[in-house]
Amino acid sequence: TPPPLFPPSPTTLSAAELDRFFARERRVVWPADSVIIREGEIGDEMFVVLDGELAISRHGMRIDYLTPGMIVGEM
Repeated sequence: TPPPLFPPSPTTLSAAELDRFFARERRVVWPADSVIIREGEIGDEMFVVLDGELAISRHGMRIDYLTPGMIVGEM
């Protein structure tokens, strides 16, 4: 059988893939404890963690963390 179209999230990008991606995109820095995506909201952006950690919460409880090179959001 063919591999899935999209691998399970989160996906880690290589340094070369990040370079190609960011050649066309913008960088945004958020202060610590900022809410970037809210559960249940419809999104139209994709985010790549470049530095630090991004906490993932469900129903107010932290369930995971994303680290540099990992992505989250909509493509």
